[in-house]
Amino acid sequence: MGFEFAHRGRTGPETIRLSLIDLGGDGVAGGGNDTLLFAKEYTDGLDVWGFYNAAGEPEILALGNTIRFAVESLVPGSAGNFLDAVAFGANVGVTLPHSVPDSPLGCLPMAFCLGVLLVGAQYRRRLALFAVGMLCAGISPSHAVTIIGNYPQANDDTYLTVTAPSVSFLGGVQWAVSFVMPGSDYDLSSVTLRLLAPEGAVPEVTLWNDAGGGGPGPALLVAFSNPPLGAPISDFTFLPTSSTTLTAHMKYWLLVDSLLEFWPFAWIGSNPGIIPSGVASFEGDSYSTDNGVSYQPSSTIPAYFTGTFRIEGEIKRSVPDSPLGMLTFIMIASIMMLPLRRHLRAL
Repeated sequence: MGFEFAHRGRTGPETIRLSLIDLGGDGVAGGGNDTLLFAKEYTDGLDVWGFYNAAGEPEILALGNTIRFAVESLVPGSAGNFLDAVAFGANVGVTLPHSVPDSPLGCLPMAFCLGVLLVGAQYRRRLALFAVGMLCAGISPSHAVTIIGNYPQANDDTYLTVTAPSVSFLGGVQWAVSFVMPGSDYDLSSVTLRLLAPEGAVPEVTLWNDAGGGGPGPALLVAFSNPPLGAPISDFTFLPTSSTTLTAHMKYWLLVDSLLEFWPFAWIGSNPGIIPSGVASFEGDSYSTDNGVSYQPSSTIPAYFTGTFRIEGEIKRSVPDSPLGMLTFIMIASIMMLPLRRHLRAL
């Protein structure tokens, strides 16, 4: 069994205990035959998310009964904890050993060991380089997590109108959400918005830097391609038009605008509003009625809320991505194969 989750305190440092409990044959918590499989405490502050998983922990063995995953606060009078990117189950957040290679690339370590036995000490340095190539090529895939967002929605009882600049709407109405990244870089994957958008509407979703003011800064980082619209209230996923890395501890703004003057659309939200959370920290939202010349905090609106949204990304790898790793492998293999082949021919 395994797990992974992100945790942050709501108003300050908070400590929680994660417990995995086998409920025994009766399947009832506290029934007298429960078995504690794993327990550990985690502490995180208000500003930075902690991300945890089962990697490096003692192996958690299921006993064949129902397993209860429990999270409890250990701080008296706690105002609550934020949890996100939660996953539990078989092999979640763990690195599995492979007794038998499950791909052609998985056969390479076996080939390396065989090569050491065959060629002897004079070629071991070349084979060591070969192993480096294998490590660079064999990169396991990561998965997207919520960087910031407020899904699932509680209801669809309110909305933000998004309009383009026009005579009737003057500078239009644009909405921006800000967040601060945690202590790791993330590759941006997608943005999901809950919208009521007629078929002719053309949203403009963009990501900006922060210049220290109350709204998006001067630098546009990436735009997003629009999905097909025209459905009733639905979740629409917008994909970045270029690869973008969100840097650790940096502040960013998600801007939602409209490109067509007479085709406004509605950004749907819950009432009361749900404060966004994720591995990043929510920093507030703003709106503009002069086409982005100035921004006002949304808290100045009597019925303050944030539209339903989610920004997803994958944690930035510290090693090259697999195409580059494979190229490294091919180059090193080419360098060493000729002398290795001559040696084997002489055997």
